[in-house]
Amino acid sequence: MMHHPSTFPWYNRNGIVLLILLLFSAIIFTPIFTTHYVYLDEAYQLWNRNTDAGYQMFAKHGRLLSGIYFQKAFHYISSVHGLIYLRIISLAGWIFCSWLLFYCSGVWVKQLNLSPLLPFLLAIACICSSPVTVYVTWASAGQIYLAFIFGLLSGHVLFLMVINPGRNKLNYVLTILLGILALLIYQTGFGIFILPFLLVWISKKTINKHKPLLIAISTYFIIYLVYFFVFLTYRQVLHTPHDSRTELAIQPLKKLSFFFGPPLSQAWSLNLLVNLHNIISQLFPVLLMAAWLILFIRQARPAKVNAILTQIAVILFLLICSYIPSLIAKENFSSYRTMIALNLCVFVLPTLAILQSFNTGRQKLAFTAFLSVVLLIVSFRNYNRNFSRPLEKEYAALHQLPTFNTVNANDTLIFIRADGKLFQRLYGVKSYKDEFGLPSTFRDWTPENLTRQIIREMNSEEVASKVTIFQFADNAGYNDSMKIKPANPVIIDMNKLLEK
Repeated sequence: MMHHPSTFPWYNRNGIVLLILLLFSAIIFTPIFTTHYVYLDEAYQLWNRNTDAGYQMFAKHGRLLSGIYFQKAFHYISSVHGLIYLRIISLAGWIFCSWLLFYCSGVWVKQLNLSPLLPFLLAIACICSSPVTVYVTWASAGQIYLAFIFGLLSGHVLFLMVINPGRNKLNYVLTILLGILALLIYQTGFGIFILPFLLVWISKKTINKHKPLLIAISTYFIIYLVYFFVFLTYRQVLHTPHDSRTELAIQPLKKLSFFFGPPLSQAWSLNLLVNLHNIISQLFPVLLMAAWLILFIRQARPAKVNAILTQIAVILFLLICSYIPSLIAKENFSSYRTMIALNLCVFVLPTLAILQSFNTGRQKLAFTAFLSVVLLIVSFRNYNRNFSRPLEKEYAALHQLPTFNTVNANDTLIFIRADGKLFQRLYGVKSYKDEFGLPSTFRDWTPENLTRQIIREMNSEEVASKVTIFQFADNAGYNDSMKIKPANPVIIDMNKLLEK
């Protein structure tokens, strides 16, 4: 029987869910409309906007479409203020992504007889996730919502095919094309392809789960294979330089050890930032995972040891697949910007188990409200306390220096970079990876680009290009490294500047 939309519960209605997503986004991200700061790669891209450096930075990493995107985007941006527009576009993109995830997962849960509350919670988990916080607030990652959209649609189209075999087989071609587009934008965004098939596997619906899972996994790796040949081809045709970060790692045991370390801990942390030097921070993901395992075993059907172990093994395999771009690369670095697919795949496991453990609709709604508020609070803290406010103060302190108004082309600037724990000392904000709580001027590729950009905006292009800039990690490095020091240099010490 067809139901009129007005009879749908509020958590299944598109308009209401979109309004809630807009409200959550406003609570968390309102400062992006007015806050000025430059973070890491943004300085490099902004200062080099009239070259192809930004394009090459992405193209050589297999992200050709990202390179084109930023080459075009920075053509229209000439100031730090202009970065606000890229962040606003990214925020709008992630609001749409969260709604699209709500829509697609609504189809999945209906087909699989799963909790109708799951799509709403997935949408909230998406907009509140720590990876999305990075994507929205770091303009250099502002294109990843496009990779997520294409990856999500690729998996959704294939899901519809395997659940309803009568569909047009041309949709299979569409699945592959969408997947390749996702990979050419940002590889880790494509991992969301796995999510509907993880739901197939953990659903209680009595269907043959092995065939759709086999089709999904084989298609998933076929897409990677085709993408790899596309990458090799465009690198040859466009003479894209080689980069060591694109080298493949054939070290399965080492990579599995890495996966079961920081990435899995971060995914099970409910968006709380994981401090690997804090026992409580490390213990929380373990306890959450253990609680899920207990619920999963209690709810398992059939309740046989071999069947339960098989189910858990396949779940772990699918989680690994969702994170595969970071596992086949030579580099081992579990940055939050690589985590969106794994985070959402992990999120559905305890969420569904808890929803299934409640007997009444009121209990399920109470849990949904509670979890949504928790996600909102954590996300607000991650963005405002751990990212935006410290960076705003750092940029303001540097930007307000009178030196930039009076500097001449023949002057020499000595830049002492910020200490990695500066924000922790000043604001009680610990650093997590290179994305939360880290001063932008800590990394060696930021100070010169940022300084020249500020001089260009406050003085002139000519002065910004010609002024001599030396940078050092600390004062000791400056004193030891420069045997012949320039006469009357202007010294910018970020630690002293912020500690005033």
